[in-house]
Amino acid sequence: MNDSSDSLAYRQLVKPRLAESLATMGLDVVYHRAQGDHVYLRDQSGKEIEVLDMVGGNGSLLFGHNHPRVIADLREALADGMVVHAQLSIRREAGLLAETLVKVARRDSGIDEGFVVHFANSGAEAIECAMKHAEVTRMSKLLAAWDALRPELEEVQRAARAGEVSMPEGQLEHASIASKFGRVRSLEELVGRVLAHNQAQLTRRPIFVGLEHAFHGRLVASVQLTYAARPPYRNLGLNVRFLPLNSLDALEALKAELSREESLDLYGLKVEDGAVRLTKRSLSAVAGVLVEPIQGEAGVLEVSSEFGAALRRFCDEQGCPLILDEIQSGMGRTGRFFAASCIGLKGDYYVLGKSLGGGVAKITAVMFRASLYQHDFALHHSSTFSEDDLSCRAARTALEILEENSGATYRHIEATGRRLRAALERVHASYPELTKEVRGRGLFLALEFFPPLGSGSPLLRTLAQYKLFGYLLSGYLLKAHQIRIAPTGSATNLLRFHPSINLDDRAIESIEVALRRLCDILRHEDIFHLIFPLTNSTRPVPRTEVRDFRPARGDSPKDGPPGASPGLMDSRLSLEGFRKAEPSLADLTDGEVGAFLSRLMEIGRRVGSLQHRQV
Repeated sequence: MNDSSDSLAYRQLVKPRLAESLATMGLDVVYHRAQGDHVYLRDQSGKEIEVLDMVGGNGSLLFGHNHPRVIADLREALADGMVVHAQLSIRREAGLLAETLVKVARRDSGIDEGFVVHFANSGAEAIECAMKHAEVTRMSKLLAAWDALRPELEEVQRAARAGEVSMPEGQLEHASIASKFGRVRSLEELVGRVLAHNQAQLTRRPIFVGLEHAFHGRLVASVQLTYAARPPYRNLGLNVRFLPLNSLDALEALKAELSREESLDLYGLKVEDGAVRLTKRSLSAVAGVLVEPIQGEAGVLEVSSEFGAALRRFCDEQGCPLILDEIQSGMGRTGRFFAASCIGLKGDYYVLGKSLGGGVAKITAVMFRASLYQHDFALHHSSTFSEDDLSCRAARTALEILEENSGATYRHIEATGRRLRAALERVHASYPELTKEVRGRGLFLALEFFPPLGSGSPLLRTLAQYKLFGYLLSGYLLKAHQIRIAPTGSATNLLRFHPSINLDDRAIESIEVALRRLCDILRHEDIFHLIFPLTNSTRPVPRTEVRDFRPARGDSPKDGPPGASPGLMDSRLSLEGFRKAEPSLADLTDGEVGAFLSRLMEIGRRVGSLQHRQV
């Protein structure tokens, strides 16, 4: 819409490859202002275009763009000379924010104890804060157990050297000792091996448990638990076990594996009546379990109440914290402050972010149950920009909006979410061969499409094969209907809806109308309407009616299966060949077809390069 010079610096100096990818699907636009549920851009003539924003800052805009109350409070604070940065002091705004968070969290979760709150700057930082605390807790338990055993072992070692104790006849050759410590010839040698074994347990890597298709961030530790992003960084470190979502069988299998192979066993030797007896204490190697109550990047997939309850029992059995990642799903987006509360799931740590900043500030929080908090943790975990007063003030205002009028905003979110979901369900009911299902709660919804791998359109089949189908739909909705929406990185056949509390019935109606038009185009395989907006043509749309380009019943799909040579992403594909494969493009000029085709070739080049690197 506006390929202007003001975007050149970003294209060249910030993320060149991302800018190229956005251009391919018509998403390379510059927004110059925003308010509520809308962002604004200028077209090639300079006219301002209003765009309905359903991306919503990937969930950070529950209160919309530039909520007037948040902005007013921040302006007032800055005008009054607020001290934004005052490290190594008592941070008033952070304390007031924590006080409100704890009050709301206790009420919503039903947890009858307090919390201790740590603040951070991003979701990934907050996740890593939670992970670090979980590992500190695990190690403190392990060290406490080791400290309890070590004096006894050292006393046995002293007594053995002095000849004051011995083991019963034949016990040194007992199978249990031999299998764990090898053949030993003396009690003193056994003590040495037990000491060495126990010391080795202190260096074993912790295990974190996560869910397949989870997203917890992209920093060094958090990326290890981000399912799709982990492969390039797997050698950096964490010992992670991934479970399929809602699979009770997989959870039971993990329990068995941990018991069989991953138990941390510390051994002791006790002197009783002049003889020595071998003792064992087993601890779990699991430092923590990380769960998104609703997996946003995976495609808005919910943890079931049964699976949530099983995870809670698992954590209690392992003696490890259940870490609930509510960064995207929390702050009231589902109609409850925590999405986990919708299924009665209680966590040990809660991680909040995104909308916590009121749509303006970068602030996240980790809430630790007070009974589980390691009080020395704050002495070695810190951040220059966390707890800044301005961000905390923005978060306090956001919470006030949620909580005022006896929680009216929560009820509004539920009611608005039901109306939006009803519109999506109507679309789904009208196009069941195209749409798979509607998912989510409150203002956190998704409409999933079937990938058009059997379509008569070679272009649709190819884009589906390369996981670009959802981005094509996004580009069309932006260009043709001024609706900003996107799939997720892991679920490229769906559209995810992150509206704000400002969403009204008029906007919901416009979404339904646009989706019906889109589905009508897909049903009739008239991809002209999807492609013309991506050509950057300045002429009026040549035609508006949707024509039927589906192959006759029994006909084979045009141009063979995806990837047939020369494929649609093959640089050898000619303009004439592309037109022949896609007859709905007859109304486009050669220049318009060529413009889109060059973008398609660029996709093919990048996909081929990526596949080569992954081999």
